[in-house]
Amino acid sequence: MKIYAHTIPSTAPEIFISCLQIHQQSRLLLQRTVEVDTRSQSSLDDGDICATAKAELMAIQHLLLHSELVPGIGLPRIHLTVSNGSVKKALLNQSDLNLNKYATPIRIRSEKIQSKVNNQRPKWFCETPTQRIQCSYMYKNSRVKANTVLGEVDLTLLAIKQYQSHTPIQIVDSPLKGLVRDLQRSSLMRVKLPEHVIRHKLKKYGDIAKDTEFWSSENGALVYVVQQNRQTRTLLTCYPKRHNIRT
Repeated sequence: MKIYAHTIPSTAPEIFISCLQIHQQSRLLLQRTVEVDTRSQSSLDDGDICATAKAELMAIQHLLLHSELVPGIGLPRIHLTVSNGSVKKALLNQSDLNLNKYATPIRIRSEKIQSKVNNQRPKWFCETPTQRIQCSYMYKNSRVKANTVLGEVDLTLLAIKQYQSHTPIQIVDSPLKGLVRDLQRSSLMRVKLPEHVIRHKLKKYGDIAKDTEFWSSENGALVYVVQQNRQTRTLLTCYPKRHNIRT
């Protein structure tokens, strides 16, 4: 999948026009122009970041993750042509923290991202927006909701990274898809760990005490640490199974 994005300031301060194209197998799937309002109460603590890059990342996110254009939880390998070098750095996790967080939701859902910069305004650029989006927590949220045998679970960035570090690359190319697939296995069950292991995990990951559950399967290589808070389950982390566990 190839994505082309170009963003320019509008006549109003902190409002930008972002035009995007998506191509699949050399065929244009769609072109969309989005008006991006980077002003919000939640963005006041973002610090001095490149507003144009922030707007472009929000527009790309909106198209890929919030428009139901790409089905499924993960994204395919994507080739991005962006209009701002700061956008490329953020997609590579090489920008400052404030800008990186607008790229994190794209990175963790993608099998692989390749990006390049073209700051020349393309001929296909259109200045007539089809919709307007506003800066919100949604565009900085690095958690992913997934349907599993436990029900709906929020997957944290730490859990995805831990899964990736403990899983051989030849087994799974996409950490997110692999993790979700493992959490959908019917053999997954709640387990009991030795008391000294539980104490160690609680000390390491915080005071989550009675709200913490440990899940694994008989033939699985990992133990999943899940926190339940009211109606929400959150996968905090996972680690290799090195101890005897009981159901």
